[in-house]
Order: sequence, then C-alpha cells, then structure tokens
Amino acid sequence: GSVFGNCTSLTQIEISKSVTVLGAGVFENCTQLCKVTLSPKIKKIPMNAFAGCTALKEIKLPEKCREIEFFAFHRCDGV
Repeated sequence: GSVFGNCTSLTQIEISKSVTVLGAGVFENCTQLCKVTLSPKIKKIPMNAFAGCTALKEIKLPEKCREIEFFAFHRCDGV
C-alpha cells in the first residue's frame, strides 16, 4: 500500500527538498488534497501518484521532472 493513500484529512503537502523519488500511488485517493509542492529533485511522477485526488487544484512540477507515468493524475479534475 501507499504511505498516504486514502488519507482524507490531508489538504496540502510540501515534499522535502531532500526527496528524490515518489512511490507509485503515494497520495492516491487523498480526496481533500488541494495543493502540492514537490521537491526540486523529483524527476518522475509515478503511476497513480495523485490518482483520485479530486480536490487537487495546484501542483508545481519541478524543472527536472521529465516523466509523468500512466494514470499519475487520473480523476484529478482540477489540474
């Protein structure tokens, strides 16, 4: 399972600058998550990372991000 998957109380998150990799489905179905700030070291958004985050309105992708995997933002109507 994912670390934060299905967390309905998480509304925003800032990923530490030391983080280099996100796991698949890490924030999947966090239905109240609306704002995400990613580490500048993230190069890939993995499969289902934010799938089902129906409240997501704002996410800033790092300049080094070169790959967004299948279904990374599935059912994210606001982004």
